[in-house]
Amino acid sequence: MISTPKFSWRPSAWRLQRWFRPIHYRPWEMLVMRVLFAVVVFMAFPKQVPFAGAKYEIGIARVMPLGWLSDQGTLDACRWVLIAALCLYASGRLTALALPVMAFLTIAPATLANSQGAFHHHLQVLGLVVLGQWIWFTYRAFASEEFLKPGHRTHVLNVFYSQQVIVATYLTTAVWKLWKTKFGWIRESKYFPVQLAKTRDAHYYNKLEHAGSESPGWIGGIDAWFARVTPYIESFLFAHPNLCRAIIGSGLVLELFAFLALVGRRSRLFYGGMLILFHLIIGRVMNLNFEFNIFLLLI
Repeated sequence: MISTPKFSWRPSAWRLQRWFRPIHYRPWEMLVMRVLFAVVVFMAFPKQVPFAGAKYEIGIARVMPLGWLSDQGTLDACRWVLIAALCLYASGRLTALALPVMAFLTIAPATLANSQGAFHHHLQVLGLVVLGQWIWFTYRAFASEEFLKPGHRTHVLNVFYSQQVIVATYLTTAVWKLWKTKFGWIRESKYFPVQLAKTRDAHYYNKLEHAGSESPGWIGGIDAWFARVTPYIESFLFAHPNLCRAIIGSGLVLELFAFLALVGRRSRLFYGGMLILFHLIIGRVMNLNFEFNIFLLLI
């Protein structure tokens, strides 16, 4: 008699480790990713800080003053310190020393800007990724003899953990939307055309002119075309609320299943592309631009 093996519901029985696992990147791939990430961190550093101090104590502003960032000379000096740290990071050496500098000079200016009362979260994912990398490389520096030059596997896992942080931001956002709306996000999405009208009217009342081609080249052409067709899109979606729910709800589904981006190279390519398209559409429709999310997804 042949015995039938019992089915186990343990995750190991599904062999999930074959799906959600780090990719073994080549050294040149790691170098390219480090260089591009360093460029993105440098782009996030402000050219000037027009705030004398924190109006509201939030984040690290609760434990230390940040008004010194408004001094242009000090800010320029910090920029050179950041450049030195980014060079170390890109080289793959002394990463445990470079990342705390990168993390602080990414989070501190953003905290000072948010402490003025108008909250922005376009740098949220970048700050979390830098912070996560700092924690990982600090752990590796104390756990083994990798302080001067971390091993290749350490860099590979750093990419994998960074990808998990990015995915977690989307998943957390989706769960929070459902929680705050008591699972009414998709139900209420039939009113999304109101947001289209709001964006269009906000442009008019800000500049007393209708939205049109403000950007040069083909980007300006897309903006001009979108401004012309927006009223027709509004009318169509108002007339078809169920279709509106399906279209807008798809964005929530995309965020809820963002963890599927961790399944292999092809899945990362597909899901990363879908999330980039998602941000490009949101940027045109709601005038909410998350360029740093797009940069990290591309990397």
